[in-house]
Amino acid sequence: MTERTQPSVSSWAGLAWSLRAEADRAKLSALGQALGTPVVFLKGAWAEPVLYGNRGLRSGCDLDILVQPECFAAFAQALVAKGYRRWEFPTHPVTWEQAREWAFSGPPGHLDVDLHRELLTPPWYRLPTAALLMRAQFYQVQGGPSVLSLAPEDQVLFCAGHYASHCYQLPNKHLEDLVRLCQVRSIDWQRARARAQEAGLSVALAFLEAALARREVKGMLPPVQASLGVAWRQRLLAMMVQPGVAGFTRSRRLPRPWDALVVNTLASSKSTALPKFLGDYLRLRALDHLARGREVLGV
Repeated sequence: MTERTQPSVSSWAGLAWSLRAEADRAKLSALGQALGTPVVFLKGAWAEPVLYGNRGLRSGCDLDILVQPECFAAFAQALVAKGYRRWEFPTHPVTWEQAREWAFSGPPGHLDVDLHRELLTPPWYRLPTAALLMRAQFYQVQGGPSVLSLAPEDQVLFCAGHYASHCYQLPNKHLEDLVRLCQVRSIDWQRARARAQEAGLSVALAFLEAALARREVKGMLPPVQASLGVAWRQRLLAMMVQPGVAGFTRSRRLPRPWDALVVNTLASSKSTALPKFLGDYLRLRALDHLARGREVLGV
């Protein structure tokens, strides 16, 4: 990886994004303080200032933030009061209402916001928000205010789950963030693996570790003998996903939504995840149908 001391011509738009993100981070943090919740910044909102030096090299389309679930609704209302517009999905009103995150379009001069109350989609994976917030750390930024984000081991798990949740069809930005993090922070890989086992992320973490190993990230632990359940999931998932230097490559894809169902069934190490997902899916679809019917009838 080559470090650049000056932004390239193509990064001036990224610099503009970085400046807007810094201003929005301060306002969102202040809003969280007023509402009694820490505001944890994720992905580009954290990586650009901490890992890329605020040089416009890691811009994004929005700011991802995590807040306490009990403050989630109040935070959403406060955003709307400040001119943000919440995205609506009329075909799935109940599903969207109960979603782990809500998306907001920013008012003029502000970036869009993805407001999270939970990072990953249950029942496939579960990282308890309370524990994530308790372990969150402030990262120093050269020439700017520090940024609150996930602890290093939680950054690893979030990255593993992020790729798995999106069926390994994301750009390599999040992986690049983690490579850079490993260069400046020590990762307790034993602790990360223990948390992954609790979160249903053992398979997803193994694939992430394989991708990092191809980038020759230092300090990683050798692979361990997986349990039978995890091992067969890894073998089957490897028929569809290959970790590489540039990220993950999908060699086989199924039609949607079967692709997401199969990939997450294999990437989740929770044996009960599939039946729970199917039960939740049927329940939410029924509630969505009832809610749309009431709207049509004006009830």
